[in-house]
Amino acid sequence: QKRSNSLVKLKAQEDDEAIIIGYNISTSKKYYGLLKSFQCVLKKNKEIKFDVSGFSEEIRKNFKNTHPLNTIITFSHNGLTSKKVPRHPTYKRLFCSV
Repeated sequence: QKRSNSLVKLKAQEDDEAIIIGYNISTSKKYYGLLKSFQCVLKKNKEIKFDVSGFSEEIRKNFKNTHPLNTIITFSHNGLTSKKVPRHPTYKRLFCSV
């Protein structure tokens, strides 16, 4: 009846694609003036808007060159909310079709 340090909690993650429609700029002390998150819509349902975060320092500094508006990105999330919005969306990479 106690916690175990040897067990790991796993959460199912899904990948999806989104289109960048805007940027949120940080006002925090550490990242002031850098990218905070992308404002996105789902590629398959453009009515669902949400923000994606989780970037490297390089992307935060050069986002306008590497990720212009209308760029398609791949992100991961932990399922959908009741309103079909991705839960905890995290940036993975630029979208590339094979």
